[in-house]
Amino acid sequence: MTEIDWAKVPRRGGVYCMYDLDETPVYVGYASQSESRHLVSRLREHFTQQNSSVVAHGRIDLLDVWYVDIWTTQNWKLAEDQLIAAFDPVFNRGEPMPEVEPIDVDSPDETLSICNEEERRTRLKPSNRIRSKMDHIQRMVDSDQIALDALTRGEQDRIESARNAADYHLSILRKSIEDHYSTTESQ
Repeated sequence: MTEIDWAKVPRRGGVYCMYDLDETPVYVGYASQSESRHLVSRLREHFTQQNSSVVAHGRIDLLDVWYVDIWTTQNWKLAEDQLIAAFDPVFNRGEPMPEVEPIDVDSPDETLSICNEEERRTRLKPSNRIRSKMDHIQRMVDSDQIALDALTRGEQDRIESARNAADYHLSILRKSIEDHYSTTESQ
């Protein structure tokens, strides 16, 4: 596994966009300017501690993340809305309409590699992706069952989010199965 270069990440407030192995934007998030909630600590929650809600509830499969684009800004909430509107990431809901655009979405301040190109190619092999997706979907179902059992009536957002995540991961699984067997047949 590639070692993440945390020294590249600014210890400031800002926003980030995670991309999957297919370069699809999957999640946009922000970090405030505070000493304990800057970009390094926020991204480490995702990739090292794995205790952010989007990871803990199985939405993001960390083995599917290729890289993260990072923008530093003091207007992190507006910038987050701007990125969501611009990129329509898989795991961010709603259609925010930012009043201003505090960052240039086409020019991130930094790009953090989560895996190198060789590791990406290995992860993209259909047989590897099938195993990874099946394992991830099982963990997601287990996590969601605990969460769904605890829900009270009227909390449909959580169910909808879980359904959308399952659809996303199942679409990757379906494509990987199709690729695997069409590759196998042609050999």
